[in-house]
Amino acid sequence: LTDGEDNGSSTTLYNLIERVRGANVGLIIMGVGGDVRLDVLTQIVDAANKEKGSCVITAEGNKASIDDAFGKVVRIIQG
Repeated sequence: LTDGEDNGSSTTLYNLIERVRGANVGLIIMGVGGDVRLDVLTQIVDAANKEKGSCVITAEGNKASIDDAFGKVVRIIQG
């Protein structure tokens, strides 16, 4: 869980994508707010195993939208 402003990390986007690809896991990314970089989140989730429930879910920065997004996560995990 991050606000996406981790500018001090030594991990590059490329390295993250390679690690996700190598892990062969499902990945659910939730982007919250109007400044979400959907293109970047999509690159990351595209490296994950889609058969294991990988996707990007977006939400506006209000409680109802965030609650809805978490509901989607629950439904994906429960199958």
